[in-house]
Amino acid sequence: MSVLIAFFPKCPVCWATYMSMFGSVWLARMPYVAWLHPLLVGLSALNLLLLLKRASKKGYGTFLLGLAGVAIILGGRSLFPEARWLLFCGIALMVASSLASSFTIDRSMTSGFQLSRKDGHS
Repeated sequence: MSVLIAFFPKCPVCWATYMSMFGSVWLARMPYVAWLHPLLVGLSALNLLLLLKRASKKGYGTFLLGLAGVAIILGGRSLFPEARWLLFCGIALMVASSLASSFTIDRSMTSGFQLSRKDGHS
């Protein structure tokens, strides 16, 4: 089990590398492709949960951006199945929310910051 966990991708770039290595054509012809949609919805929900957990420190903008991305993907897939541009917009919003969450400044680190003089008096 530990060997499988070692080879399991842990970052979005690693996932992209694995998916490009296996190829999307091969992925669509897999016998368990019906399980893929619930799996991706579950992973998206996990991503939103992690963004929500960080929201108190990083701000709720990244969570709302990710939520909009998931809503566009799910809504576009069910209401407009032929509009692939909606899927790409939703994916772009989810990637942007994850990147923004990674690169925004932690508010808890800056909220207690106070300038003081060298002699100890504020």
